[in-house]
Amino acid sequence: MRKNPIGFFDSGVGGLSVLKYALKIMPEENYIYFGDSLNAPYGTKAKEHVFELTEKGVEYLLKQNVKAIVVACNTATSIAVDELRKKISVPIISMEPAIKPALEKTKGKILLLATNVTLSSDRVNKLIDKYDHDKRVIKVPCPELAKKIEESVFKNINIDSYLNNILLPYRECDVTAIVLGCTHYPFVKDKIVNFFKNEIIVFDGIDGTVAHLKEILIENDIKNLSNEKGTVTIESSLKEKNTIELYNKLLFGGIL
Repeated sequence: MRKNPIGFFDSGVGGLSVLKYALKIMPEENYIYFGDSLNAPYGTKAKEHVFELTEKGVEYLLKQNVKAIVVACNTATSIAVDELRKKISVPIISMEPAIKPALEKTKGKILLLATNVTLSSDRVNKLIDKYDHDKRVIKVPCPELAKKIEESVFKNINIDSYLNNILLPYRECDVTAIVLGCTHYPFVKDKIVNFFKNEIIVFDGIDGTVAHLKEILIENDIKNLSNEKGTVTIESSLKEKNTIELYNKLLFGGIL
C-alpha cells in the first residue's frame, strides 16, 4: 500500500503546478496525474456537469489503485469533494484558496481570483466569512482565464490583453496580495505581479495542499518510506498527439 501511487486530478494542466511541488517535497512517492483537458475549463460549466466530470476522473484514478487522491482543481473541490468523501474510502486532499494566510501576512486589499463557480460556492464563502472580518477580500471573477491559459499552453495564444482587462479595475485599490483560486493561474503569476505598481504578494495554496497531503499519508501510515526516487505517470482525456508530451514539458521543463 505504501508504494501505491498518489492520484492527482485536475480539469487540465493546472494541477501540474501542485504535482511539481509534491515531487519536490516527496520525490520518493509514486504519482499518477490525470488531466481532463478534453473538457477544460470547468469554471464555466453547470455545477452538475462539474460533479459528473470530477467523479469520473476520480473513479479512473481509483482503478489505478491509488492510495490517496489530490483534487488539484479549485472548481472541482468546491463542487464535488464533500460528496465524494462520503463515497470513497481513500483519503481525498482538496484545494482551498489561501485566504487565511493572505489575511494573516498582509494588511491591504486582497484580490481573490477564481472562476465564477468557485467564487459562488459555499466552501469559499464560508472561508471568507470565517477569516475576513475587515472585509479586505475582493472577489474577482475570471470566467474565461483557465480556458485562455489552456489555449496559451496548447496553441501559444497571447492572453496579456485579456488578463490586463481583468486586473485593470483594481490597479489603484491598494492591493497588497493576490490569492490565486485556480491551479491554472500560477502559469500567469509573473504577468499578474508585473501588472501592479506596488509590491504584491501572491498566495496560491499549493504549499499548504502538499503539506496536508504529507500529513495525511503519515497519519494513515501509507507514506512511501523508500529512499529511491518514485515514478510519475501522466495521462489526459485529450488524446491529441502532443498532449502528454506537452504535459511532461510543463512539469519537467522548468515552465511552471
